[in-house]
Amino acid sequence: MRNTIPVLGLTFLAVICQTVGSIRQPPDNELPPSFTPTTHPAALPQAFLTSQRVVYALGDPIDLTFAVSAAGGPITPRFSIVNAAGETMPAVQQSGKFFWERGGKALDGKERSGVIAANQAHTETITDLRQWYGLALPGLYEVTFDGTWTDEQKKPQLIPSNTILIKIVDPADPAEEGVMEGRTIPLADIWALDMPGTQPMSVERVADGVTFRSTEGEVVAEILATLANKIELEARAPEAFIVVGDRMSALREANAVLAGRTTKQHTIRCMDQAWIVFYSLAFNNYVHIIDVQQDDDVVTVTCRLEPHETKEMTRHFAMIPITLTRPAHLCIEIKPQLPAEVDDLALRRLFWTDRILCKSFETEVVN
Repeated sequence: MRNTIPVLGLTFLAVICQTVGSIRQPPDNELPPSFTPTTHPAALPQAFLTSQRVVYALGDPIDLTFAVSAAGGPITPRFSIVNAAGETMPAVQQSGKFFWERGGKALDGKERSGVIAANQAHTETITDLRQWYGLALPGLYEVTFDGTWTDEQKKPQLIPSNTILIKIVDPADPAEEGVMEGRTIPLADIWALDMPGTQPMSVERVADGVTFRSTEGEVVAEILATLANKIELEARAPEAFIVVGDRMSALREANAVLAGRTTKQHTIRCMDQAWIVFYSLAFNNYVHIIDVQQDDDVVTVTCRLEPHETKEMTRHFAMIPITLTRPAHLCIEIKPQLPAEVDDLALRRLFWTDRILCKSFETEVVN
């Protein structure tokens, strides 16, 4: 039996991991329902975006790595970048559009045909998005892979993709003083079940098989039961969320929110003892939080899928603590880590996170 729970600067709700024998285990090559193709699954490409950071200073190069799984037809890569006002950022025209679209030499000096070949996984890093899109102003931007692939009927098909958040700040702005310094929220501050480096939760029982050894045991067991049911009811895991109060009060509130007995809080007050609730639904990889960073009003929670030999179905839950000292529009970015070795199988396993991993969210911090 396995459980995981991490904690973030707003105390992030620990990740709990426990075997779920009654839930069907997906084969390695099976795709989540949200990506069900009209043709054979092996012919359906998917894209995954990631960046080294979420917050960039005005003028800094903005890196972006994208990965695309193998497809039955060639892929034309593009991106959609939308600002906080909902406006799509145009490609810069001074040297043509984005380098794949104009062909010729790319930023790395290699020749480009403008497409990615069929039937192969592809990973590439763009060293600076600013050269190709009008990202000259501070603000929040959402980036999505907006490429297409060509099916057997020679028709272009949109490639499903995650969306990542990028924030550009102006360090010269007095309101942004100290933003780029950021801070790491230690894993040791996170309350989690079976998650390496965190404060452990427990659902163990004493010899009678009924009484829990820990104060949190009964509540955590109820949360695990709720997460076991959600994968049958929902195509995609809902958003993460925030709870407030001391550790046990926050845990009980998280349980009530997940069970549908109460609604999520959409605002929190400065200096509240707050926790980000992180969780994942049943899956045959472990989900571990490996890093939590707070840069001003953006909190980035990076997690990693951990394949294992038994492939038992596990659920995860974590509480991450965070303290805010001023009003802000707070963005919580849940960020799966790109595998060190990227192949088609690793990418398809990663794409399951769209179904099983809680989503990024935003909330308001008020006085």
